[in-house]
Amino acid sequence: MENIIKYFQLYFTKGLGNRSLKAVIEHFGSIDNVFNSSFEEVSKVVGEKTAKLILEKSFNYRKEAEAELKKVEKHHINLLLYESDEYPQNLKNIPDPPLLLYIKGAIPDNYGVSIVGTRKPSNYGRKIAYLISKRICENGICVISGGAYGIDTIAHKSALENNGKTIAVLGTGINISYPATNKRLFEKIAENGALISEFPIDTKPSKFNFPLRNRIVAGLSEATVVVEAPEKSGSLITAKLANEYGKPVFAVPSNIDNLNGKGCNLLIKEGAIPLIDFEIIFNEIPYLSKYKINTNLIELSEEETLFLQTIEGEAYLDEIVEKLDLSFEQAFNLIFNLEMKGIIKNENGLIKRLVY
Repeated sequence: MENIIKYFQLYFTKGLGNRSLKAVIEHFGSIDNVFNSSFEEVSKVVGEKTAKLILEKSFNYRKEAEAELKKVEKHHINLLLYESDEYPQNLKNIPDPPLLLYIKGAIPDNYGVSIVGTRKPSNYGRKIAYLISKRICENGICVISGGAYGIDTIAHKSALENNGKTIAVLGTGINISYPATNKRLFEKIAENGALISEFPIDTKPSKFNFPLRNRIVAGLSEATVVVEAPEKSGSLITAKLANEYGKPVFAVPSNIDNLNGKGCNLLIKEGAIPLIDFEIIFNEIPYLSKYKINTNLIELSEEETLFLQTIEGEAYLDEIVEKLDLSFEQAFNLIFNLEMKGIIKNENGLIKRLVY
């Protein structure tokens, strides 16, 4: 309980960003170690100004932290802390992950793909969003979106109607239904996936919060699909972030006279993968398909075969390099080739074998 209070104290400290918080927690190993460290030690990591915020001002937020914890307990909200083993690794890997997550439901442990787009879709956009979500669920993949009107809502509803799992990342506190008409939808999502927010429990809608939540949508996902979006859409922020995180971005091509689809055409012009049929996602990211690939059907070099033989489920890069007496440059080249073939996945040095 005290650990959670300390998280809230840091969280409520004004002027502290998620990048700084990630840096200090990763450097010191735990939130307790941060608070037990000297001003000089913390200053070496984040500078004197930020160290003062952490070690002096955060204690001023103790009452606020305790009040927030009481609300969390009263409404039976789950909290997921950054240093928890259950915290999604995909999200930990982004530069500015949230220090803590408020959760209703449970985050599915399968892969996720985000589907985003305009709040005012055309009939075509509605149909395609529904069918993409359905196809994703048929492969046992979780549908991730932002719970907004339009494409987001359709993607979530399609997942639920097709017996899939879905996550809605909110731009409000987790106790706020926004839009209000999605209240029942959010309840169903919590029963078949999760509602997630990084904002204090009663945070009301703010235009500043929705772009922030987009990094969580992109970070949780293996890939992002933009169905229909105008030129200045928040969906393009999600796509840009996904691209920065090294995740594939797919965009549904649109008629050139459809202003609500202009953003998708611009994404394609800038390098996004045109989603010209529903199998493109699985062709580009084979490990997402439930129809697993037999590696006997894939042409592998002798070096790639030896590399795979060292991985029983998963193995750390350092272990593989030592076992095969490889240079890191050789190992990274092999990893790149095998990832492109959909056989392995590199999660920050932990190499996971996806198919056999």
